[in-house]
Amino acid sequence: MCDAEDDSPLVIPGDLINRNPKWWKRADVLAFLNANKEKYDLVDDDIDKIRKNNVTGLVLLGLTEEKLVAFHKLSPGGATIIDYLREELARIRNNEKRKGLEGKYIQFSAGETVRLLTSI
Repeated sequence: MCDAEDDSPLVIPGDLINRNPKWWKRADVLAFLNANKEKYDLVDDDIDKIRKNNVTGLVLLGLTEEKLVAFHKLSPGGATIIDYLREELARIRNNEKRKGLEGKYIQFSAGETVRLLTSI
């Protein structure tokens, strides 16, 4: 059985949905991670390490699982989750560039899922 929540790979806070993740500020990265914390079982300690290392959107997009463990000292599990979120964010952004978001479903941090009727 598949529930509707599984259809959306990420939660992107509403104010970030229209902004290129490459230009997200540190607070934006933290908002993104906190919005996905419950769904992906991220722990505060790993998010706090991202905060302490001043990770911006540009930095986030360049991180790998290995860098998260070696340089940012995240737990292996947290590194895997954040790497997955980064990959999904990049994939969504690339799809958006190629096709636009018309007809796609996005889950906002308030928990509501909406279908975009026009391209952004």
